[in-house]
Amino acid sequence: MPEAICPICSGYEQNYLFTVLGSRVLRCSACGFVRMSQENLGASLAERGDWAGYETEADAAERYASTVSQLCPAGKVLLICEGPHPLGQALRTAGLEVSYSASNAFYKQKGAFAGIVFLGSLERLEDPKAAMEHAYSLMDVGGLLFIATPSLDSRAARFFGRSWVHWRSKNANYFNRTTIQLLLERTGFGKIWLQPDRRIFALDHVVRRLHQSNFKFASKMALSLYRVLPKGISHHPMRFSTSGLLVTAMKTARKEQTTLSVIMPVYNELPTVAAALSAVLEKQVAGIDRKEIVLVESNSTDGTRDVVRSFEGREGLKIVYEDLPRGKGHAVRTGLQHATGDIVLIQDADTEYDINDYDELLEPIMRWRQVFVLGSRHQGDWKMRTFTDNPALSTLFNFGQLFFTWLMNTLYQQNMTDPFTMYKVFRRECLFGLSFECNRFDFDHELVIKFLRKGYRPLELPVNYCSRSYSQGKKVTIIGDPLLWIKANFKYRFVSPFKPMREAYREARKELKPDKPRVKSEASAFAFDAAGGVSVDRVAYADSAFAGVGSSVAKPQYSFFGLETDGDEIPTPNLELVAGTNKTAQEADFPGGASVPPASDASKMPQAGFVSASKTPVSPAEFATMDATLNFAIDEPASITNFDPESSDLLQNSPQPEIRIAAPAKHPTPPEAS
Repeated sequence: MPEAICPICSGYEQNYLFTVLGSRVLRCSACGFVRMSQENLGASLAERGDWAGYETEADAAERYASTVSQLCPAGKVLLICEGPHPLGQALRTAGLEVSYSASNAFYKQKGAFAGIVFLGSLERLEDPKAAMEHAYSLMDVGGLLFIATPSLDSRAARFFGRSWVHWRSKNANYFNRTTIQLLLERTGFGKIWLQPDRRIFALDHVVRRLHQSNFKFASKMALSLYRVLPKGISHHPMRFSTSGLLVTAMKTARKEQTTLSVIMPVYNELPTVAAALSAVLEKQVAGIDRKEIVLVESNSTDGTRDVVRSFEGREGLKIVYEDLPRGKGHAVRTGLQHATGDIVLIQDADTEYDINDYDELLEPIMRWRQVFVLGSRHQGDWKMRTFTDNPALSTLFNFGQLFFTWLMNTLYQQNMTDPFTMYKVFRRECLFGLSFECNRFDFDHELVIKFLRKGYRPLELPVNYCSRSYSQGKKVTIIGDPLLWIKANFKYRFVSPFKPMREAYREARKELKPDKPRVKSEASAFAFDAAGGVSVDRVAYADSAFAGVGSSVAKPQYSFFGLETDGDEIPTPNLELVAGTNKTAQEADFPGGASVPPASDASKMPQAGFVSASKTPVSPAEFATMDATLNFAIDEPASITNFDPESSDLLQNSPQPEIRIAAPAKHPTPPEAS
């Protein structure tokens, strides 16, 4: 077998694109990764040199440093760049300790880093996969990776083609959004955020850059414009999207198995749900180690829920029952919240689509060739709808399919044939940073549009399709849903699809579930949640194997039993008993005279058992000398939210266990997790 030549998908074939600077530009025929053969080491189209004095580089350095300092855990940052750049000083000004390395010395780096920054250097490394694996080895889980690299998806790259200024003989690799994400996911990174690099430029700077290129026509046009414009305009900086791509990611725990999550929304599908669910349960896909089906039943009125209940307990099946039918989109969104797989596939509970198409749809994703695949009903044979009981209605639906496909392609500059297909298959990582809101069939539009806005271009593969009519259970309305589709297409063209970046990464760190310090007391131990107070999440005895488990904590700078602080002060915890009734409550001896209302005062003690301690925040030094305890007992201990079943027998044998939260004296930092 020939040696694999693509470091991303391990493909064996590459296509020749063109020659630039005496070197051939080659593209992997499977995943699209682009390499530049190192045959000519002459000058590039526009060698960068030392740009530290340029205003655009200083501004970029400030923005990069702001992102890294906000998202990176405390610790040392490794900056890989060629030559001096103001980013190093900007990172130090932001309070980070910085180490430097050139790209050719990167593999010699050892030690532990909280973050690694590749500034115009990843594209120079001959084997980017080996580089990312080495970066992975230098960080702990939760470490930050930041990459600034030229993007083949950029407008400048597509417009200038072989005259693009970023074709440089010293560069070995070029990425688009899909290939950079595939590279990072394959080497263990996740929570990937992709954004264009928006830099400030003045016209005189653009003229200098174009003069260094061989795109003479553009250079002459820019120079002519520069000469006729007043200096106040030609020297005034403005911010534009550039050829650069900024990539932010976190080191995540590597998974030993590949898991497929099948999201199945179900509502009033009595004739087909049993057959469809059985087929998905029985379906085996080569290369998938584990399959989970997340079925969301939306309180059907035709007996579907009873059929679904008969499948409870089946291996690999997770059933979520909704109290009200809120639409297919809402059900899919609920399913996505419960999905844990690396790959997600959306499957209806009818028989319009052929489950045997799974293999072909999943292959490019499992082989690291794509992140987003659509199963097109309109490739190969033109499989338009045919309603045998209403041919006029089928004509109307087919016309609507053509119109809305044209509308989305026009608004988002695509060439898709069937963006509204049920079969949407994607890597779960594609969802990171996106928020969804549509509840009906407009979710099909919202999902595709937001993936497009994030930079993912779907691979369309033909699938089998046999349409059903309204008499057979079709639920799309003729007027209401098309109006929602039009609204979605225009709304998401102009409204940002992203969550705030800091919020997305704060949520991501909670999912990482870092080790918690154990809180030992006479009777029990718990861990606390950092968001909005302290809540008892799980209860176990201090000497048990499950002590100290609980919710995640986001980037603690100083913590007491997992309680996050943002600075030098530790906020007062609000102690909340998630389930059970507070029977007795003693005084809590906190600085400032905080106390707990007695259990007899029902007006101050909600049924869930809420204990509040309000006081002035204290410093870590003061907190280290505190000796505060809070004792209370609960009824029905086994009903505590997220209760660990392995410990239930212990608590069942102690119907009224004492739960003590203690702040041991002389602990300037939290005890190590054990």
